[in-house]
Amino acid sequence: MNNKSQGVLIILSGPAGAGKTTYAKMLCDRLDDCVMSISATTRLPRGNEAHGKDYFFLNEDEFKQQIAEDKFAEYAKFSRNYYGTPKLFIDKNLSAGKNTILDIEVKGASQIKKTYNRAVMIFLLPPTPEILIERLRKRKTESNEEVSRRMDIARDEITKVNEYDYFLINDNLEKTYSLIESIVKADKYRIRGGEIDCWLGGRKSEDVLRIQD
Repeated sequence: MNNKSQGVLIILSGPAGAGKTTYAKMLCDRLDDCVMSISATTRLPRGNEAHGKDYFFLNEDEFKQQIAEDKFAEYAKFSRNYYGTPKLFIDKNLSAGKNTILDIEVKGASQIKKTYNRAVMIFLLPPTPEILIERLRKRKTESNEEVSRRMDIARDEITKVNEYDYFLINDNLEKTYSLIESIVKADKYRIRGGEIDCWLGGRKSEDVLRIQD
């Protein structure tokens, strides 16, 4: 397949408060050929959440069946509920030329990279640890204990940064977005194998690139 028609799988990771969800939404708002990955979950819908739009809502038996059938690029269980990234959704959109954005934590990203080794992995952090704590507290939804717990998780996640392709400091919204968009656009043209064969139309170079008498 010509690499211009293949979508790019973009993984955005970083601790809570790093801005990864903001940038994932910005990419999909500003780029025509971009979609947010939709997770599957066993938890019940909240408010106006809709199946196939916000999540793929499955019961536990359905989720476990899909695990057995290897239908998830990654999955985990949190607070008695399963969450996972369906391979079918990713494959369908990449094949259609859609850049597919995953806003996901480090462990899930590591699982996905094993299946999609061409995925572009971007790790985001705010300028300083103090700003990260401040951003968490400004939410006014986190207790001091929860902030401390998330910082413990962040310290562990930061040790995995060398597994990523890019490391960006989120110190300016538009500047950081511009860098992420540039990465996405450039990777669209990364050599993935078979480009020359496609350009030659299945013919041999010695046959095509011959000076005619």
